[in-house]
Amino acid sequence: MQKETTKTTAKVKKYGEPYENKDSLRRGDMRLIAKTTGFAYVSVVQQLDGTRAITPAVKAMADKLVNNNKALIEAIDKINVNQ
Repeated sequence: MQKETTKTTAKVKKYGEPYENKDSLRRGDMRLIAKTTGFAYVSVVQQLDGTRAITPAVKAMADKLVNNNKALIEAIDKINVNQ
């Protein structure tokens, strides 16, 4: 009989916490963060997912984009289309 083994390479190690407002980022925002901060796109994705520790530059840029996105959504919500 063979002994069952678990693959240790399949386990995902977490080195940080996922970014709390990741769902507020729009399509293309992660590429913009990567381009602005100088990090590779994959590194930014991993930092926002929590598999890498998030750097202050990536967090600051993500916070700015989230704030801008929320302000844009609020401005659109204030527009009354029926008048």
